[in-house]
Amino acid sequence: YDGVAAGALSVLISDELWSVGLPFPCLVPWRKIAFTIAERPFLSSTGAAAVVGALDKLSPASLGRTQRLANRFRRDLIWNTNGSRVAENLLITAALRCLPAHVVRRAAARAAALAAALRAL
Repeated sequence: YDGVAAGALSVLISDELWSVGLPFPCLVPWRKIAFTIAERPFLSSTGAAAVVGALDKLSPASLGRTQRLANRFRRDLIWNTNGSRVAENLLITAALRCLPAHVVRRAAARAAALAAALRAL
């Protein structure tokens, strides 16, 4: 998260990452804001060098798009930044995982109605 806070591109090296999970998967487009690499190439120095070489060959346009998109989601990931949405995202994720679907839908409808009423003020 320090890398996201600093504006660096995220390179996630893991074979289990998608099965174990990343925070707020319904709210943060991880596959679009980070590069995921398998662990196996890093078991040898030649494999690691090949991966680093492949990363070096990514186009500046692609890197820029990824970095801009990651920056748009930084408030969803960094708890100590102005306007952080981490606490809200934690509650939303808990509701989506723990509450029955009909309860979540009803709460979402009420929240939408409340937001519309507040905008009308």
